[in-house]
Amino acid sequence: MLAEGGWPQGDRREMRIGRVVGGYDALLERLADPMRGDIRFETIAASVRWRDGHVNVACRDVTGRSTSSVAARALVVTVPAGVLAAPDGAKGAIHFDPPLPAPIRQATALTAMGAVVKLVLRFKHAFWRDEKLATRLGLPDLDTTSFLQSRQLLPFPVWWTSYPINSPILVAWVGGPPATELSRLPLSELERHAVSSLATILSMKPATIRRQLVATFYHDWINDPFSRGVYSYSRVGGARACETLSRPVRDTIWFAGEAADRLGRTGTVHGAIDSGRRVAAGILRRQQHPLVRSAGAPE
Repeated sequence: MLAEGGWPQGDRREMRIGRVVGGYDALLERLADPMRGDIRFETIAASVRWRDGHVNVACRDVTGRSTSSVAARALVVTVPAGVLAAPDGAKGAIHFDPPLPAPIRQATALTAMGAVVKLVLRFKHAFWRDEKLATRLGLPDLDTTSFLQSRQLLPFPVWWTSYPINSPILVAWVGGPPATELSRLPLSELERHAVSSLATILSMKPATIRRQLVATFYHDWINDPFSRGVYSYSRVGGARACETLSRPVRDTIWFAGEAADRLGRTGTVHGAIDSGRRVAAGILRRQQHPLVRSAGAPE
C-alpha cells in the first residue's frame, strides 16, 4: 500500500490549487527571520556526543576543516531520513555517541527515501497556453491545466505548469527506478529527454520546443550526500516508523521533518512544519517543567 500522507482524499480545501508566488524560498525566509542571526551557513554537523540533558555537536566547514562546536541541553535533528540512515564514515553522515536507541535505528531503517529526477524548464513564453495548440489537441482547457501525465512510457511522463500563475515555466518529473537510472546522466542528456517527452505529449516537434527553451534548472537530490533522495516513505513493516521518530530520546534528542510527522504526512511541507512546531513546543514545555519527562523512545 502506498503512503497516503498529503493525499487530498476528497477534501475540497486540500484539492484547491495554490502556489507560493515567490517559491518555497519565501516560506523558508519567513520562518528563519526570528533566528537569522543564529543560523550558521556552510556548516556540516559531523558528530553528536550526548547524555541526558546535554549535547555537543562537532562541526566542520565545506572544505572539511573543523569549526567551533555547538553545545545545548537539547538537539533537534531535521536531516532527511536518508542522511540519518547513512553509515558512519559516509559523506554527510552524522555519528552519534552513544548510538541512538534501537527503536530509533529500526524506525530509520524502515524509512526509505524516494528516487525523483525533477527539471525546471524556462521557456520564452508559455506556448502550451496557446489557443491554437489547445484546439489542435482537442483540449479546450489546456491553458488552465496544472498537471499533465502521459499514457505512454516516456523518460519524463509527468509535468506541472505554474497555473494559476501565468509564467513560462514547466516542471518535468519522474520517480522510482527510472529516476535512479536517469540520475546518472549529465544535465544535457536529461534536458534532451525532457524536451523529447514534452514534444510527444503535446504532439510537437522537439526542435520547435527546443527553440523556445531558455534555461534548465536541476539539482541531483538522489546523489546529493546531504539529502540521499526525496520524499520519505515507509518500507514493509514500517507503517508506524514516523510515530517512533516523533518521540524524543530521553528529552534530549528530538526529531523533526516530514519523516517524523506523527500523523504520517510524509513527503509534505505541512507535515515538516507541523513536526517542527510540535518539537519546539515539547522542548519549551520540558524546560519550563523539568520534572516532567516526555514519553520518549525506549532504550
